[in-house]
Formats: sequence, structure tokens, C-alpha cells
Amino acid sequence: TIADTIENYSELYVQSQNATFLSIDDPDNMETALKNAADGRDIRLIVVTDAEGILGIGDWGTNGVDISVGKLMVYTAAAGIDPSQVLPVVLDVGTNNEKLLKDPMYLGNRHERIKGDRYFEFVDQFVQTAENLFPNMYLHFEDFGA
Repeated sequence: TIADTIENYSELYVQSQNATFLSIDDPDNMETALKNAADGRDIRLIVVTDAEGILGIGDWGTNGVDISVGKLMVYTAAAGIDPSQVLPVVLDVGTNNEKLLKDPMYLGNRHERIKGDRYFEFVDQFVQTAENLFPNMYLHFEDFGA
């Protein structure tokens, strides 16, 4: 299932469909990372997650990338959206999942999830940067925490 894939992502890692991982610890790299992930494509749909509220299984940090990838597959198959015009994004703001923080294979930031003003400023920076780079895109937020 998708939950199994997410829970074991660090061990099963495969390239994630042109996904981009944006780190709260490196906000100055956001525009470059998004441009590189788009690779000149006309991005019309972004599914972004911070992976705090994954499928009722909780906080899975960057392992939650498959939520964005899977949702874009549904958009592509069910709505006929051109797969070259989609971009999965993960906002890596840390994780409160102790299993991940202790896992030497975990690919995300190794600190507790950032909350409050710094978090909201990072999300706002992402929205503004994405809008500037891809002015015709639809932005879908998926499985964010409360």
C-alpha cells in the first residue's frame, strides 16, 4: 500500500518522479531547486505536502513525497492532465517521528518539526516563489498537519 511505501521510503528509495524537496534549513535555495525540478517544463499543477498528516498514519517527514506523486498520478489518469506539466513538492520542515530521526537512512532534516512564524514564513515563501515561477499553475496542498 501507499502507507507501506511511505513508512519504508528511506530504505526503498527510488527517484521520485522529478519531485523537489525544499528544506526550511536552506530557504535561499528554493527558487533554484524549483527551477531545476521543472527543468524548463510548463508547470501547471503542483501538489505540495509537509507530510505531517499522512493518510491517518501521522508525521512521515520527507518520506511523504509519495503522497504528492500519487495524487498527481490520479490527476493525470482521471483528469487527463499532461504529466509533463506537474510537479510534486515536499516542504521539509523536520519531523517529530522519533523512528525517522533515529534512522540513519532517513533522507530528511534531522530535527524536530519547525512550527510557528518560521514555518508560516517558509510556506509563504514557497507559495510566492511557485507563483512567480509558474504563474499559470494550480497549487494543491495535501496532508498538512493541523
